Amino acid sequence: MALPMETSFLIVGGGTIGLSTALHLSDRGYKRITVLDRGESIPSAFSAGNDVNKIVRADYEDPFYATHALVWTSITVFLRNVIC
Repeated sequence: MALPMETSFLIVGGGTIGLSTALHLSDRGYKRITVLDRGESIPSAFSAGNDVNKIVRADYEDPFYATHALVWTSITVFLRNVIC
């Protein structure tokens, strides 16, 4: 069951999952999306996904995984365009 397009979304946490959720909602046409995080930067300094040594590697042997490991860049660009 699809939610009405005028539905408001409040996402608590601007980490990998929160920003991904916001991106996917926006891709589906929803406009009322708010992401709250205690950090002031994107990606959040408090997010586990912000520690690139722990979560993201770009040195995968398989190009498929190397490409997908850097997907956070598109999320950051998306949010800067929405917020600014």
